[in-house]
Amino acid sequence: MKKLWIALLFTLCFTSLFSQNDKVPFFEEFSKKDVFKIYKGLGDDVPWVILESSKNKFQFSYEPIGNTFKPFVFTYHFNNDDKVILEEILYPKNSNDLQQLFNKEKIKYEEFDSNPEVLKDGGTFMNSPLIGTIKYTISTHNQNTNVHLSKCRVPKYNKKGTKIRGYYEGVLIRKYPQSKTSLMITDFVGIDLKSEDMIYDIKNYVYFFLHQIQNPTLLHIRQFILDAEYDAQNPNSYENKSATNKWYLNYEDTHTIKKYELNHIRNCEYYFGDKAFKKIEHKQSVCPSNSIPKEIKIEYRNLDDDAIAMAIGNIFENDMIHIVIDSRKFKNASPSKRAFVMWHELYHSLGVKHGECGPLMFPYIEKNYTWADWDNASTEAVKCFNEKRNYGKKVSVEKI
Repeated sequence: MKKLWIALLFTLCFTSLFSQNDKVPFFEEFSKKDVFKIYKGLGDDVPWVILESSKNKFQFSYEPIGNTFKPFVFTYHFNNDDKVILEEILYPKNSNDLQQLFNKEKIKYEEFDSNPEVLKDGGTFMNSPLIGTIKYTISTHNQNTNVHLSKCRVPKYNKKGTKIRGYYEGVLIRKYPQSKTSLMITDFVGIDLKSEDMIYDIKNYVYFFLHQIQNPTLLHIRQFILDAEYDAQNPNSYENKSATNKWYLNYEDTHTIKKYELNHIRNCEYYFGDKAFKKIEHKQSVCPSNSIPKEIKIEYRNLDDDAIAMAIGNIFENDMIHIVIDSRKFKNASPSKRAFVMWHELYHSLGVKHGECGPLMFPYIEKNYTWADWDNASTEAVKCFNEKRNYGKKVSVEKI
C-alpha cells in the first residue's frame, strides 16, 4: 500500500515539480522584458551603450572610449524562454582600495545572510580567476537566490583586442536563482509573512505557525517530496525520511493545537465531533460541541540584552500560548528574522527546549536570518517535533 501511495504521489507531484531539474534554474518573476525596462529607465545622463544583445545575453556598460571593454558592466543571461538565469554586475575600483570596495559590498549582503560560505574555487570572469569568493543566500525577485561576491582583475586590451595593455581591478557580483523546487511558502490562508503589516497583528504569526504544524506535507512540500523520493530510491535505508511519524502529528495533539484556531468551533464539530465518526473511527468524541478557542496571549514589554521575544509556558502544561515581545526590537528586525524568532518561541510554546530539533532552537540569536534559514530550520523542527510527540502514539494520516 505504501509503495502504491509513493507511486501515486510521484505521478501527481514529482513530474511537475522536478521536471526542470535537468535545466538551469531561472527567475520565475524576472525576464528579458524586465531587463529592458531597467536599461531604458537609466536615462540619458550617462552614456550607456549596449555591448551585446542576443537571444541569450544582454550586456551594457558606459560607452567605451578607445577600449574594447569598459568597467561598470551589467550582464544578463537568459534561457530559451527569456527568463533570467544569471545576473552579473562588475563594479570597478576607482580611487578606493579594492578591499574597501569589496567590504562595502559585503555589508549590503550580510544584512540578509550573516553566515556566508567561503568558496575555494570562485570560477573565472573574462578568462581571469576570481579571488576570495563569498557565497550568500538571499531572497530576490520573490525567489531564493545565490550571490557570489568576488574580487577580480579584468584584462584591458588594445584597440584591436589582440594585446593586454593592463588590468582593471574590481568587484564582481553574480546572482543566480535556486531551483524552482524550493517552493518556499510564506503566504498562506491570507497571511503573508513577508508583509510589514505582520507587526500590527502578531497573532497572524501564531495562526500561520499552527497551520504549518498541522499541514507540514503541504507547507513543506519541497522537502517532503525529496524525502519520499529518497525512500523510493533507497528502500533498504534505515532512515525512512518520509516516515508517517515524522510528517504527520498524532490525532490527540492535532486536536489540542486546533483548539487555538479562530474557527475551532466549526472544525471541532466537523472533524472531531460526532460527525467525524463517519470518516474516522474513534472510541469516543474528543470535542464537545460547545468548545471555544483557547487563549493566545501577546504581551509587549522591554526585554533584556538581545532578546526580541519570549515564550511563557506551553500548551501541554499551561493550556495557553503566551508570547512576550519587545516591540522596538521586533520592528527593527527584518521580516525573515521576525519569522525565525517567532517560530523559535512558538516551538517553546509546544514544549520544545533549547538544543532540540535543530538550528531553530539554538539558545542564541544571530544578527539576521534569511528566508532560506527559516524554511530549512522550520522543516527540520517540524519533523523532529512530530517524531517526539508521536512516540508511543498511533498516527493517522487521514486529512483532518
